[in-house]
Amino acid sequence: MDSELLKKLSKEIQDLKSEVMELRRRPLPLGGGTDENAIHDNVSGEIAAITEKVIPANNDLFLIEDSAASNAKRRVKLSSIRNHEATDPNAIHDNVAGEIAAITEKTSLADNDLVLIEDSAASNAKKRSKISTIANRIFASLLGLNNLTDPNADRILFWDDSAGALKWLTVSTGLSLSGTTLITSPTWSNYTPSVSGYQSMTVSLKSNSFCKYKTQGDEITIAFLLQVTTGGTASRGIFVNIPVTMNTSNPQSMTAMVYSAGTDWYPGVCFALTNGNLDIRRPGGVSWGIGTTYIALHATFLTAGV
Repeated sequence: MDSELLKKLSKEIQDLKSEVMELRRRPLPLGGGTDENAIHDNVSGEIAAITEKVIPANNDLFLIEDSAASNAKRRVKLSSIRNHEATDPNAIHDNVAGEIAAITEKTSLADNDLVLIEDSAASNAKKRSKISTIANRIFASLLGLNNLTDPNADRILFWDDSAGALKWLTVSTGLSLSGTTLITSPTWSNYTPSVSGYQSMTVSLKSNSFCKYKTQGDEITIAFLLQVTTGGTASRGIFVNIPVTMNTSNPQSMTAMVYSAGTDWYPGVCFALTNGNLDIRRPGGVSWGIGTTYIALHATFLTAGV
């Protein structure tokens, strides 16, 4: 065979192979042939070459593969995508009822629990606040604590019902503050005792007698200098009442001095009776004399409420 003919046949065979290889590289449409307007999953830059729509509309369509339907092709509107993105199933909304009521309730609050607020002093910016801060603010506002000024001295906080507000109470005479303790500073008060004698002995109180008492907490202290006139003699007591009910079973201390009808001063004997009187006697069973008698006494008792 002619060599020129062989060369020509060889070239034609080579060209045919090239065409077959090119056809094999091109995707074939279902109906056969090539779709020049198709979008392919293996070709770059196809979407970038399409005319852009700068302002999308709600009815614009997107092609999707539906994951809930075996990735079948579906179309979806832009409005549907927007609505889906705007819906947060865990969000709290200002136009939906019952959302907070559905949340688990905490029945015992702690000081460090947090509450979401809008700060009116910062253009209603969202901020957090502690329960303790809110409680203190409410307490101070309702009771007027925020209206009180520092007195720069010890004071007692009290409710003034006539003013409907909390006020500082000033410690007056007879009271003082020591740290956190309110201390009574008792003052002496005058009283006029009733006096009587044992059996046939008569006793009358003279007007120049000195009788005072003071109370502090659960104690009463009595001090008097009685001038009495006795009639008749007896070794038993002169009875003197005291101004408050005492615990006669537990006197704290009693000291008595007596001067009877021209004798010297002697230590007296003093008993606390269950009827609330003091029974004052001369020492050693010596009888009281007739005439002017003086009795000086200082005694401290627990009150009956102890």
